[in-house]
Amino acid sequence: MKERMMHRMGNDLVLTPHRIYNKTSTLALISALLFLILGIFLFVWSGDFWQMPLAMGLCVGVPVMIHKIAVVQQQIIIPPGKDAQIVFCIGKIYKSNIVQKNEAAVISNTLNRKAYYAVTSKKNPYGKSYQISPFLNKKKTAVIFEEEVLPIILQQLEIQ
Repeated sequence: MKERMMHRMGNDLVLTPHRIYNKTSTLALISALLFLILGIFLFVWSGDFWQMPLAMGLCVGVPVMIHKIAVVQQQIIIPPGKDAQIVFCIGKIYKSNIVQKNEAAVISNTLNRKAYYAVTSKKNPYGKSYQISPFLNKKKTAVIFEEEVLPIILQQLEIQ
C-alpha cells in the first residue's frame, strides 16, 4: 500500500494520494465497458432492448473515465534542495508550481468529515492546499501513512 502512496523518480519524491482508488475505478470502467459491449451485441443480434445497457455503460463509464484522468492521476512532486519548487501535476496533461519548499507546511485537513494531510504555504495555511495523503478514515490506512510515509515526506521537505 505504501508503494501506491509514493515512489521515487530519481531524487524527486512523487506523491500519488488518490492512486489507492485506481483498482476501484478500473473495475467500474471494466463493468461500463461490458455494458457497452452488451448494448452493441443486443443491437446487432436482436435489434431490441439495446438502449438500456448502452445508457448504463455511458452513465457509468464517462464519469469514471473523468475521475480516473482528473483525480486518480494527481501527483505532487517534491524535489531535493531547500529552495526547490513543489510541483502539482495531473498525469502529463497539467503541471503547476505550488510553493517553494522553504515556504511549505504540512497540515491536517478535512473534507466532508474525512481527514487527510495536505501541503500548503506557511504564510496562508488556511488558503489553497494540495492533498498529499489518501483519505485517512480507515485506521489501517492512517497508521501506514503516519508511520511510514509521513516521515519520508517531512524528511524530503526538510521539516523536522
